[in-house]
Amino acid sequence: MAAQPTDNDARPGDGRGDGESGASPDLVSEFQTLLDRLGVDLGAWPSADQQRGREILAASADAVTLLRQTAALWDRTGLEPVKAPPGLAQRIVDRALSKDK
Repeated sequence: MAAQPTDNDARPGDGRGDGESGASPDLVSEFQTLLDRLGVDLGAWPSADQQRGREILAASADAVTLLRQTAALWDRTGLEPVKAPPGLAQRIVDRALSKDK
């Protein structure tokens, strides 16, 4: 089951960000990519991505809303996000590069 955002996740207006919902759309898009790739449990993200995710959450109310909506969606469906098997990305890159030759 997907984890809900915790009190440790930064929230706009709590002193860890500017609290503006009009943050750059690029930030929200970047956060959406992280969510799509890593899931809603920031605690399970690699440390560099986790730090970046928390920075975005601190700067964007829209990113916080996106995290909450995504977590709620996963909870409602009762499904876990599908994770690619280890090495899949590298196999795709290797195959793409071999076709360029």
